[in-house]
Amino acid sequence: MTVGIVDNQWFPRGPESVGGSGRGRRDAGSMSMEAVLIIPAFLLFLLALAAVATVSGVRQDVHSAAVQAARVASLESSAQAGVAAGREAATVYLAHEATPCQEKAVEVWATALNLPSGQSGSVTARVTCVVSLAQFTGIGLPGQIQVQEEFTSQIDAYVPR
Repeated sequence: MTVGIVDNQWFPRGPESVGGSGRGRRDAGSMSMEAVLIIPAFLLFLLALAAVATVSGVRQDVHSAAVQAARVASLESSAQAGVAAGREAATVYLAHEATPCQEKAVEVWATALNLPSGQSGSVTARVTCVVSLAQFTGIGLPGQIQVQEEFTSQIDAYVPR
């Protein structure tokens, strides 16, 4: 190996040096190897991030639908009307938000609405949504996930029923 001087600095010159470019032969092609390793990992990270965002958004929509169903049902005068109004409220909310549910179920328990005025009670709504994760199968997620939320709303004891 020989030694050369450039700009008053010593540097090695030998068979591993490539045309004075400052990069040795061992460095040649290392950038493409880094890209081969980093780019797929980065794409998998982005895919996982998109899956988490999708599930999180659906969870928020399902929770809001359960809140709407329970509140709307609690304003009705009978249990039968409360169940119907709650189911409709949740279904309309999920449709309005374009929630990607493959299957959805809305359950409303409103028997407290049959109590006489002056007695307190509550109405509970449970909304279930099955979401497909098929577009994210490359990162090892299941094919679908079930999101379920429940909310209870108190009925006004002093409103005539």
